[in-house]
Amino acid sequence: PTASQIRRALNGHLCRCASHNRIVRAVQRAAKEMRS
Repeated sequence: PTASQIRRALNGHLCRCASHNRIVRAVQRAAKEMRS
């Protein structure tokens, strides 16, 4: 998924630690690993 798709999916989920960028990267990394 693209960063935009991930952010849209996370919309409404409040992260108080302000780590949305790290979450987006982690989702992208996990998706890449699942594809290989």
